[in-house]
Amino acid sequence: MNTPAISVVIPAYNAERTVAETLDSVLAQNMQDFEIIVVNDGSRDATGAILDFYAERHPGKVRVIHQENTGQARARNNGIAAARGRYIAFNDADDIWAPEKLERQLRFLEDNPEYGLCYTEGMTIDEKGREKEPFGATREFTGRCFEILITRNNIIGSSVMVRRAVLDDVGVFNPELRACENWELWTRIARKYPIACIDEKLSFYRQHGGNMSKDIDRMRENRIAAIQHNRRQYDGVVPNIESLTRNALYLAYRGFGGVYLGRLELAKARRDIGRAILLKPWVLRNYLWYLQCLMGPGLLRALRSLKRRALAARAGA
Repeated sequence: MNTPAISVVIPAYNAERTVAETLDSVLAQNMQDFEIIVVNDGSRDATGAILDFYAERHPGKVRVIHQENTGQARARNNGIAAARGRYIAFNDADDIWAPEKLERQLRFLEDNPEYGLCYTEGMTIDEKGREKEPFGATREFTGRCFEILITRNNIIGSSVMVRRAVLDDVGVFNPELRACENWELWTRIARKYPIACIDEKLSFYRQHGGNMSKDIDRMRENRIAAIQHNRRQYDGVVPNIESLTRNALYLAYRGFGGVYLGRLELAKARRDIGRAILLKPWVLRNYLWYLQCLMGPGLLRALRSLKRRALAARAGA
């Protein structure tokens, strides 16, 4: 068998409702010099049977690894270990791609050998595949961007293509992180290589009730764990790691505090906005948020209702 240019690695867990659409979008790519490796991570629904059907229908193109459930990081790592391509593209079993995605990214990395990773712009979609809003991928995360990327991340995993040689150099996903493992790996890559954004709508990230990102408490716990992991791994290596860690923690606490405030989980909002204030006491808006946390949920609902009415009246004037 010829060695493909690209290996597409897809972990799948209980993805019977979406994995066929994901595979169809990969198989429909404009360029076809790729293989697909799907890791069935201990699914208990019909995912395994669907994957076996695609492997039989596309022999040599689709390979399936069946394993006990180990989590996304280990599943991706097992897919990487089986990959034969010079480039690795990641997708999730509920996300889809535009037909020209792989072609655009391959062309960029072939033309720019100094870059280790590129990712794309795209859209979030709902459970039925309807477009919702852009990723908002920012040009901050381009070039030599380690010090920015270590504090925050909005690179969608299913939009990324990376050189296999780069993974051989920096390592693969950290299986000890049950979330934010993508971010941690992108950070390791960005410390040694420039990265780039392909500013085209090429990836589509599906939001639904099963997304880990909907579990705010778990995402918060794992984001803080990833930040502390980065602090430990770069201690003595990156001279300003303590200030970078403080900024990363500030952004995390402020971000999650705002989410909890929006959800009227006021005790959690007070906790995190209070920690953000301790880290950056000069940011006045945080004090306004904290005052809102001291109000009862009934009063906050009433104030929000008045604000919506005022905005509606202004729009209608």
